[in-house]
Amino acid sequence: MATAATLARGARAAAQSLAAPDHRPPMIRRARPILLVLGPAASGKSTLGHALAARGFHHIELDPWPERARPEPVADAVSAGLDALAERTRVGPLVLAIESLEGHRASRGTVITFNAVATLPPRHAAAVERAGLDLVVLYASGAELLDGYLARERAKGRAAPPDHWIAHNAHSYAQFSAPHHAPHRVTTYRDGRFLGADGLVDAVASRLAARNPQWKTLGRAAAADPGSPRLAASRRR
Repeated sequence: MATAATLARGARAAAQSLAAPDHRPPMIRRARPILLVLGPAASGKSTLGHALAARGFHHIELDPWPERARPEPVADAVSAGLDALAERTRVGPLVLAIESLEGHRASRGTVITFNAVATLPPRHAAAVERAGLDLVVLYASGAELLDGYLARERAKGRAAPPDHWIAHNAHSYAQFSAPHHAPHRVTTYRDGRFLGADGLVDAVASRLAARNPQWKTLGRAAAADPGSPRLAASRRR
């Protein structure tokens, strides 16, 4: 019953997040954006990371598929920074580690996708944003995420019962449904259908652009600009 109540609260939070106002103060501007992506299983974290990588971002995935033995080696470079954030609410070591990576310096920015159980308490989320990092929580109703998870597992040839998603995501889903994450939530399903890679980039870029103009060069925000590289490329095809 407790899990059902959690999912019900999550459904209400999903609806509220579509129009949640953003009253946070303007953030520090970094030379290249650094985006932290949280969310339960099947919310679209890997899809977003890969889509942004295709648009010139450096993608560090901390939620590898089971067929990989471990996260990619570059993820080790930021582990100490993540430990400092978790243990002492210090963001500096994480920022330094990311901005020291060749992949970050040679790209438009860096996107880090976390595993499904990673969450940020309110003071950690506030510290991240004060340091000029972007943060999104990919989100949907519990029913939509469960359906998406089961479809993903079937497509991968894996048999996972519904109870598996519930058992491993109920706690983190409750955290993502909390009020302090309302400004970060991006709903990734519409009417039971996943947005897809392009729709996801559009939704995230639109959400982030209000605080960080660097994101206006992606998604529909870029398509509205006649001089944008994306629109120019489409005219050449």
